[in-house]
Amino acid sequence: MMATPAGAQSLPDGVWTGITRVPNGLPVGAIVTARTTSAGRITAITTASCPDGCQVDDPRLVKDVLTFSWTAPDGAVFACRLQSHRPDRYRGGCAAGKDSIAMTMHGPELADQWGPLGVARDLLNESGVRWDRRAWNNIRLYAPRGSRAAKRFDQFEHETREALADITFVLHLPGWGAYTEPLDLFFVDSREDMRRFVGSSLTGFADPISRTAVMVVDTLGRAPLRRELAHVASWRSWRQPGLQTEWMQEGFAVYFDWRPCVEDNLNSVAGYLDEQGLFSTTEALVQRTRDFDSPLPSIQSGSLARYLLERYGLSGFQELWHRGMDQLTYVTGTDIPRLEEHWRAWIHERARQPRIDWKQMGETACR
Repeated sequence: MMATPAGAQSLPDGVWTGITRVPNGLPVGAIVTARTTSAGRITAITTASCPDGCQVDDPRLVKDVLTFSWTAPDGAVFACRLQSHRPDRYRGGCAAGKDSIAMTMHGPELADQWGPLGVARDLLNESGVRWDRRAWNNIRLYAPRGSRAAKRFDQFEHETREALADITFVLHLPGWGAYTEPLDLFFVDSREDMRRFVGSSLTGFADPISRTAVMVVDTLGRAPLRRELAHVASWRSWRQPGLQTEWMQEGFAVYFDWRPCVEDNLNSVAGYLDEQGLFSTTEALVQRTRDFDSPLPSIQSGSLARYLLERYGLSGFQELWHRGMDQLTYVTGTDIPRLEEHWRAWIHERARQPRIDWKQMGETACR
């Protein structure tokens, strides 16, 4: 087993993923996968040149520079040098003679930042509570020992894996389903538990900075997992949102929460509620900063977010997220009154005449 070179740090255990590209930016058609052992050694890498994996030699992590080499099946030895631009992400390239590729790798954060942070650490240190834990890769699920939620770890793991694959697809993240950010998800039995742990009686709470979400599990075993995961993942991927975007943050999370619905239930419900005069104006929605735990502003936000995503694409939505609603005209070429007019026409054009089985929707959690 190779010892860590002098002056180098140990690489955190886990799986690093990325995408290789040739210099002109065209994908070479394979995902980079590198695995580390308990000694911090990268043991194998998979690229277009090494579809079955190639040995990686002499890995070093000195300050924020990751270097290693690997030998392709044709004997070419690639020397790789990647610079960290975030604790868990490296960019750079590999070269072998005149051949070179660019490389981006995503993986576990450096050891001192890889574990639970902030809210997650506070909850784990809560006196009088023992947490059951389920973990894989960098994803950790928790529930109070002896709780109803703790008995549903198999269910929550399955739902989390599906949601992570979907959010990776929706956000166009590298890795093809391999979400690489650490994530701490807490499941509790009641709003009273939520009030005790996070000081709020909401059914879901997300803190993107510490990569943490806390959720109430209802008596049917449902938790707002997809919604809270979307809050964390969107912030972690897109970073700080601009001014007056609280509705966008909630709207994207609601849109993602409704994606598993087979039929266009979000537009059907939005169209029905709008016909009943139950929605506020878009101007009022944009000014709202709280009270998204109630269904009406959440559904309105989700429908409007879906319209923006369909009309302007993920890049347009992301640009508005960063710039804020005061830059709406710059990003979209329209203002709030016209945006509202176009959105309302859009939902009624696409909404089926709703025959909404509220009981079934409640039971299946396809709201």
